[in-house]
Amino acid sequence: MQDLGLLTFLNAWENVAAAFGPRLSRHRAAARALLGDLGMEQLADFPATELSGGQRQRIAVARAAVKEPVLVLADEPTSGLDPKNANSVMSSLRSCAERGAAVLLVTHSAAVAEVCDQRYVLDGGVLSGVREEDLRQGSVRGETLG
Repeated sequence: MQDLGLLTFLNAWENVAAAFGPRLSRHRAAARALLGDLGMEQLADFPATELSGGQRQRIAVARAAVKEPVLVLADEPTSGLDPKNANSVMSSLRSCAERGAAVLLVTHSAAVAEVCDQRYVLDGGVLSGVREEDLRQGSVRGETLG
């Protein structure tokens, strides 16, 4: 979702737990743990409306990962984040993949694409695989898909 889809009347951990449905308190520990993994343990009780855009973005990533999905679609998940927080988001997405999820990530960032297992480029409406040698030579053009 372009607007992150957070519920403004809930705090950070409640927004993560909302992925499970209305009984938020049952999932408090899992939500808080995931927020902790994203460096937000001290902000878990803050209302979503009082958090920065980057903090809200990390809440949305936590909510997407908390139910251990089989598929994660991530459109520019690190845009607008500083390198430390971008790394924590990428670690969270990597954890999803290690638990068996397929993670489809779209990015314009070469650094983000570099950590992906498979890379594709969309150039002139044509999707093609990226070879490692092309990445090393810097000859990849178009929109990078991680």
